Parts: sequence; C-alpha cells; structure tokens
Amino acid sequence: MTRSQIRKYAFIKSIPIMCSYIFVSMAYGIMMEDAGFKWYYSLLVSLTVYTGAFQFVLITFLSSGASIITVAHSTADEQPPEFLQPYVPGRF
Repeated sequence: MTRSQIRKYAFIKSIPIMCSYIFVSMAYGIMMEDAGFKWYYSLLVSLTVYTGAFQFVLITFLSSGASIITVAHSTADEQPPEFLQPYVPGRF
C-alpha cells in the first residue's frame, strides 16, 4: 500500500472516533456555558487539561469555588505527570 492509501484507510477507520469527540466536546461546552463560564475558559481548559474526564470534574470544582489545593490534589490522583511515571521500554 502506498502512503496515500494508508492515510485514506486510517482516516476512514477514525471517523467514528472523531464523531464521538464532536458530541463530547459539545456537551462539555454546554456544561461550561450553563455553569456561567465564557467560551474562552472552555478553550483554555481544553488546551491545558490532559484528561478529558477531569474537564467535566473541573466544571464542578470551578463553579463551587474549590481551592487550588483541592483541584491540584484531585488532578494528581487522577493523572500523575509523565515525569513521575517510570519509563518502561516498549510500553507505548
């Protein structure tokens, strides 16, 4: 197979995942808007938060006025930074 055929095949196989992300991102944006945040907060969180599930948790934290220590602790519990995880060859 040529590179263009591989790209086309990969694109076709990824369409269902792309469609699901559209609906998840729309739900996230609607929830942020309902919580009273402007659109650029949603964009900032989407660019900085690694795990998608924590974006939804963060809506509750931000709207309830949780302290930054609570947010940081919850973030570290859910997804520790990559530099704290041991390197295992062949893991990825």
